[in-house]
Amino acid sequence: MTEKSDFTYSVLLPVYHKDKPEYLKIAVDSMLAQTIPPEEILIAVDGPINDDLRGVIEDYRKNYGKLFTVHYFETGRGLGSVLRDTLPLCRNEFIARMDADDYSEPARIERQAEMFRKFPELKVVGCNVDEFEDNITQTVAHVVMPETSKEISNFARRRNPIRHPTTLFKKSEIIAAGNYKA
Repeated sequence: MTEKSDFTYSVLLPVYHKDKPEYLKIAVDSMLAQTIPPEEILIAVDGPINDDLRGVIEDYRKNYGKLFTVHYFETGRGLGSVLRDTLPLCRNEFIARMDADDYSEPARIERQAEMFRKFPELKVVGCNVDEFEDNITQTVAHVVMPETSKEISNFARRRNPIRHPTTLFKKSEIIAAGNYKA
């Protein structure tokens, strides 16, 4: 990985019946707008969804072809199970996580890929979070996540030190650590 054009990754994005179609569009569009675009967006559908959500997903698949991989699970299985079963199906070693109600700034992946370039021993990279409700332009909280090993260890005693939908990680490392749990 020498330049940003050499960096390939998949986006793993679960969807379930309570997700809102308009938020899913924001999430997907924010990944399509990345300064380093994804090589794959894998949407994992956890059980039955309404026609509006299905329509959004099928429109992306129709308009973007092989960029989108969609896995439909007939019954709701829960986030851990869906991620455990679809993570190994991602085409790339680097996986960016997103949820269907998230938004990523356009340079998110570029900045995270740069960290992997500078520090190839890293296994996962996260970032700070701006939380919003209903409108991505109206931030309700800015959450600064720990950055150093010591800060991460101390924070992990109380809470998860990495916001899951901000992560970019190495697929092989997550699988080697036991993958997601159901």
